[in-house]
Amino acid sequence: MKRLFLVIILLFLFSLKGFSQNKEIQQGNIHFEFFQFREAIFDYEAALKIYNPKVELFLLDRLSQCYKFSFQYAKAEEYFSRLIRLGDKNTAPDVYLDYAAILKINGDYSRSKDQYRYYLSIFPEDVFANLQLKSLSWAERNKDSIRNFTVVPTNLNISGQSLGYCFFDNGMIYSALKNKGDKNNSMLMYDLDFAEIKDSITFIEGDKFMDGISFELNEGSPSVSEDGMLVYFSANATKVKKGVVKKRVGDIEISSDGVANMKIYVARFENGKFISPQELPFNNKEYNCMHPCIADNGNTLYFASDMPKGLGGTDIYKVTRIADGKWGTPENLGQGINTTENEIYPSVSGKVLFFTSKGLNGFGGYDLYQAKINLGIPSAPINMGKPFNSSKDDIAFVCRQDGRTGYFSSNRDNGEGLDKVYYYFDNKLLSEIKPVLASVETKKVEEPAKQNPVTIASSETPKVDAPKTVNPIPTPPVVVTKPVEPKPEKVKPKPVVESGVSDEVLTKIVFDKVLFKFNDVSIPTSIYPTLDSAIHASRISKTVKIQVSAHTDSRGSAEYNQKLSERRAFVVKQYLMKKGVAKSRIISNGLGETQLLNQCSDGVECTDEQHQQNRRVEIKIVK
Repeated sequence: MKRLFLVIILLFLFSLKGFSQNKEIQQGNIHFEFFQFREAIFDYEAALKIYNPKVELFLLDRLSQCYKFSFQYAKAEEYFSRLIRLGDKNTAPDVYLDYAAILKINGDYSRSKDQYRYYLSIFPEDVFANLQLKSLSWAERNKDSIRNFTVVPTNLNISGQSLGYCFFDNGMIYSALKNKGDKNNSMLMYDLDFAEIKDSITFIEGDKFMDGISFELNEGSPSVSEDGMLVYFSANATKVKKGVVKKRVGDIEISSDGVANMKIYVARFENGKFISPQELPFNNKEYNCMHPCIADNGNTLYFASDMPKGLGGTDIYKVTRIADGKWGTPENLGQGINTTENEIYPSVSGKVLFFTSKGLNGFGGYDLYQAKINLGIPSAPINMGKPFNSSKDDIAFVCRQDGRTGYFSSNRDNGEGLDKVYYYFDNKLLSEIKPVLASVETKKVEEPAKQNPVTIASSETPKVDAPKTVNPIPTPPVVVTKPVEPKPEKVKPKPVVESGVSDEVLTKIVFDKVLFKFNDVSIPTSIYPTLDSAIHASRISKTVKIQVSAHTDSRGSAEYNQKLSERRAFVVKQYLMKKGVAKSRIISNGLGETQLLNQCSDGVECTDEQHQQNRRVEIKIVK
């Protein structure tokens, strides 16, 4: 009787577990269908903890996709790997394509190639996989080629998701978070807002220029006309999925597939605000039109769309004004620019088109590209190279008229897939201008990026093309458009805040790591430009120092590695001193194997490439 009672109790407990798992899966499926991938992750992982081999493959597949779509690439790699191992060659072939793409984004080019090759052993004629193999070869050839620009993170609060931005007045129009999610709507929503530029990397709250624009869902990708009187933007982000909702959401049109697609609007500046947004005529509720960029004195609009008869994903289009001032028919920019993957975020400076793509030769995820425009036709696009691009996602590039400073967004420096806005400047500016410290105190900004740093000059990558400026002074500007003076009431222009390279900017510079050979203390000659850039940056201000932190891999004893790291720090310090840096301005530390960048600790089998990541000397400017 006792045994029977125990069996009944165990069956009851197992049934509770099964009920709980089904509940978590059902909730996860709802979140997944509504593109709420971070919420779905929570539910699916809870369900996965309740062991049930019948649903394990399904949960691993869903978690792989959720982490991929939420840009958490390290976790995506983990789950794709588990999915493939559990499937044991019975995994769907498309999973290998996804896994290969994730490995490339994570910078593991060798293993990415292996996955593409395995997929091609099943489908040898697949065009996409063959193109990706060629792109990987390009990435390997160019991974050490870094242009002579410096990249610094700003404090512009985009809450981890960049929806584009543009210069206006003495600051930037961008998308700011308007809700933190709730039980009924956990998706984050964004409104257009304005932030004043204080010193190129520091943004503060600005005027309420955008309060006259209000949409129920998302607003983003602004572009202001040359005279500052019109702003073009996209609104109404996708919220639901096919088969879920087929009705209107407030005033938002829903497509036949139940999707609230993005549309492009234009609003006019009046009495200190942009007001009365009007929909452009080529929008269609059945597809997205987004990321507008106005050019050619307001006569050409570039944008991204997934309208029918495109090449695949989203393509870049342009539309021009016709004789009566109305917009004509959108024109696809063609195979020279567009691919079967996504092309997004077009921006134009003079006769140069900048855009973001996932389908051209690149380093990993989304990369930035540029193409010259001649008689309205763009040339073959060129990858903008590092430091603008990394193995992660780099998007939404905007530059000033001199082409030497500007901004872009990237999720390169964290594992959560969150974007930051980065300021870039041409390193030649460091030698052409004298430091002009900001006259006002700046707020603390976020920590600098830890990957894909800068400051190595290279002749192998193209220069950022932009129109010549009539002002020969190379000081990095902070304002690109003149203060707007609408009629009949004039808006009083604000004073232009300009600054050079302050101590705070210098400390945010990220330099390329100095990588050493195994058991070696010789400085690679290819890295001298990095050290020289650090020396040059330290001379901008008398109050900063150069910090040298040397590391080793885990092979060998901890005691030996500590001494080896100290020797590496010493040789770098000696080089800096020979170049004229005072000993008192160098902070030198050997850290041995105490700060590994990956899992390659004692007893863990790793490739030499993985160990190489740890054999490094890191250079920073500190106060």
